[in-house]
Amino acid sequence: MREEFFWALFGGGFIVFWAILISWAQHLRATRRLRERELLHKERVLALEQGISLPDDRGPDTFVAPALQSLALALGFLLLFLGIGLSLAFYLTSDVDDSSQWAMGVIPAMAGIGLLLYSWVSLRFPPVG
Repeated sequence: MREEFFWALFGGGFIVFWAILISWAQHLRATRRLRERELLHKERVLALEQGISLPDDRGPDTFVAPALQSLALALGFLLLFLGIGLSLAFYLTSDVDDSSQWAMGVIPAMAGIGLLLYSWVSLRFPPVG
């Protein structure tokens, strides 16, 4: 009973830790992007005040989508083959009592397929604007 409680608490703490870490990383990224946009705005205002023509770029957010698309593609393939490998490993090493254990590998495989679909859709239909 105590060991089950420990592992449940450990698992919950693990999930909370990663949720906090990911939230913090996203906050830092958003803060950095906001600072970049503010600096770009300040630079453009100064250029307009001095009568200098402005370049036709869109700022630091121009190349975000290709990086995200390639990351989704790489993670998609990784999770897909991880799921297939786990399914095969569980299926080949399963006992008669636990014959449905192989299905645990389907979870990362489906996540990988979802990321691959995202990558395909982002290539097929680029963002507007």
